[in-house]
Parts: sequence; C-alpha cells; structure tokens
Amino acid sequence: FRTETRAIARLHHPNIVTIYAQGEHESTYLYAMALIYGWSLDTAIHRRPELLSSTALRQATDASGA
Repeated sequence: FRTETRAIARLHHPNIVTIYAQGEHESTYLYAMALIYGWSLDTAIHRRPELLSSTALRQATDASGA
C-alpha cells in the first residue's frame, strides 16, 4: 500500500487524482487525495453506465489526445 501510494503521488496527469499524503491509523491504511467534484462512481454506474464502457473511455482518451 505504501509503495503504491508513493508511486501514484509522483504521477501528474489530468486523468489521475493527486495523492497528497498516506499513512496508517490504528492498523488502517489511509491516503489523502484531491477532492474531485462530480458524480460518485455509484451514481455513474446506476444512472450513466454508458460512461463506463470501454468504448466511451477510448473515445474520451482519443478526444483528449492522451
């Protein structure tokens, strides 16, 4: 967990949420990341499942030039 959060914290990309800190409290690992406004994943799955399709993701990536 620590290795992965440290690696992710070094990444800077518009499609990756920034991780600011990581740690452990009472045997529970945690991390703090940037707040992203918008729909929750639960809402997206139930109300707009087409947004999660591989076709939609591929089109979004193609449109962004990533």
